[in-house]
Amino acid sequence: MDRESLQLLFGEPEPRTGPLRVLGISTGSPGASLSCRLLDIALEQAREEGAETRRRCLGELDVPGCPKNGSCVWPCTQVVIRDDDPLTSIYIDLLHWSDVVLIAGEAGRTSLDERFSNLLARLRALRVPLDTEGRLLIRNQVAALLPVGDWEVDGAPIAEALAKLGTLGFALPAFPVAGYQSGCLLPPRDKLEEVLRLHPEIEARARGLASRAIAFAQRIRPTRQRTAAIA
Repeated sequence: MDRESLQLLFGEPEPRTGPLRVLGISTGSPGASLSCRLLDIALEQAREEGAETRRRCLGELDVPGCPKNGSCVWPCTQVVIRDDDPLTSIYIDLLHWSDVVLIAGEAGRTSLDERFSNLLARLRALRVPLDTEGRLLIRNQVAALLPVGDWEVDGAPIAEALAKLGTLGFALPAFPVAGYQSGCLLPPRDKLEEVLRLHPEIEARARGLASRAIAFAQRIRPTRQRTAAIA
């Protein structure tokens, strides 16, 4: 990561005016999975409510994990010393641009999508230098999940993901998870629209999640600075 990107990453977020900004992160390839389709629906709802949106696909990138799972001695060799880090632009969008982050991907009873787990670990690594200064990596930003697969809302992978997002500093809206529980099988790409047509509640849940996240973000948006003391 070059010096300019580092300075931007750890600088204070600019005061926010104008529409809310919603960042969608998918762990799959564009248009190739139900999770991507649900993310598109949620972002469409955000735009209908007047928000600006951006979409990032981790499926297009090489996302190696953090060797120490975020428990790093700074500087972290994976996050900082690599000039070719493919996640630099996503870090900046996530930490500076967005008011709301919607994350979509596959989740099972025992594990999350590997790319999502790796992203969380690397964000924990980014937090290390700010922790030593009593500053916050995330402040008054909202996160929510759109998982698909054989997951359970109170299962270990989802609970762990929400806990990690909270540890990073994200605020969670009411009912922060809304996805598709499919058992062991996910519909193939050519059946996605048929599944959504036969089960309109799936789209309704994705839209409802986006609306709840936006409403919560509007309440907490005014203060975003990292210099606030950590309680």
